[in-house]
Amino acid sequence: MSSTFRGLRASAMSARAAPWRTLALRVGVVSAAFFCGVLVARGGRDGRGDGGARAAATAAGAAGGRTAGASEAVTAAAAATTAVAPRRGGGGGGGGGAKGGAPKGGKPRPPKAYLGLPPTTAALLINIGPHTSSLLPPPGAANTSVLAVEAHPAVAAALLVKEVPRYPGRFFVLPAAVVGPSSPGGVPGGGVRSFHTYGLHGRSSSLAKHAHPETSFVRDGPGATEGAVAFVAELTLRQLLDAIPPRVTLPLLKIDAQGMDWDIVVGGGGAVKRVDRLQAEVDMRVGHSDYVGVRNNLEKDWRPLMAKLGFEVEHINSPEATETQVIFRRKGVAPKTYPARA
Repeated sequence: MSSTFRGLRASAMSARAAPWRTLALRVGVVSAAFFCGVLVARGGRDGRGDGGARAAATAAGAAGGRTAGASEAVTAAAAATTAVAPRRGGGGGGGGGAKGGAPKGGKPRPPKAYLGLPPTTAALLINIGPHTSSLLPPPGAANTSVLAVEAHPAVAAALLVKEVPRYPGRFFVLPAAVVGPSSPGGVPGGGVRSFHTYGLHGRSSSLAKHAHPETSFVRDGPGATEGAVAFVAELTLRQLLDAIPPRVTLPLLKIDAQGMDWDIVVGGGGAVKRVDRLQAEVDMRVGHSDYVGVRNNLEKDWRPLMAKLGFEVEHINSPEATETQVIFRRKGVAPKTYPARA
């Protein structure tokens, strides 16, 4: 078990210097949970405590049978990239570590440690909340990789089993919850959050409680639960982005965190400006949300935040829907075209 634990930690990140020991520890905690038993406060609908194990099996099956829907076509357009030349400086091979410096009149700074991405990785697509419809490394762009950040323990385990072997050195899984300043379920900076699992293969799971857990979409299907709680590791978006070597470009940051999308980006601060495009699932009507106590409205929350960060709306998937995928483009990045309807 100890060798498996170490292997999962290594697949998620390389954290050798003091600034990232905390981050490595958090990821290690949740990686171990896959095989040591996820702490579940309440089991599946049948009342037994083996809901998490069944969810892992069913999620693995679902990951193998995904179909590309219209929203996936929009994501593919946003993620489309060509061969990217590695950036000069900012870190070399695997870890891309920067040299330590000495500030004026101060002590030398220790070298910063980054995620141990392969030297061939020049661009990274980040997918927070991928579930089983994961963003995959694009064909024809061998130096573009994907980092899937998934809080649901069973789904993260399924991605590790299914996708990592298919894309060696190009698909990475970080089993953790990305949190913001208002994220529920724990103390900011505490390292662990309570994660509510809902729906078929955990498709409606969130840090926030679902406003309508009694609906069939949330409660029904293989592996479904009605809010069983798993305890998962946490990190902020800023921590995640700062851990990526500066030599690596970030063409797309995709977030589908079931109501927590806006809060996650707030937690990224100015580090979000490193991203070319940001795709999120947003609420289109003021006062509407499927989750309790969240802020995620396009006009009220997203537009002011993204304008402050230097982004503008590039594409709205379904403007008439109560919630939909919206793509924001950083100013100065060349525009793209998208499917007319998704």
